[in-house]
Amino acid sequence: REGSRQARTARQARHRKVGGNLPASAGRALQGPTIKALADELIHEQCGEGIMSAINFRLGVRRVPDPAGDQVVITLDGKYLPYQW
Repeated sequence: REGSRQARTARQARHRKVGGNLPASAGRALQGPTIKALADELIHEQCGEGIMSAINFRLGVRRVPDPAGDQVVITLDGKYLPYQW
């Protein structure tokens, strides 16, 4: 019973409303494609036409103290591969 109650609580938490509009999980679902699109655009601007490889890829997450509230820094580290036209 304890396990089923914990599972039900987890499901409810995933579906709770944020600001009365969207489930909390919707924000996370939107962030992935948005971050990917932003990263692609920045790669093209900074490096030229190409992609960041997922081979030997590293993802870093760290917390940085800030007087206005702690910040989260996410680092995507992958090899640049230019398009071969």
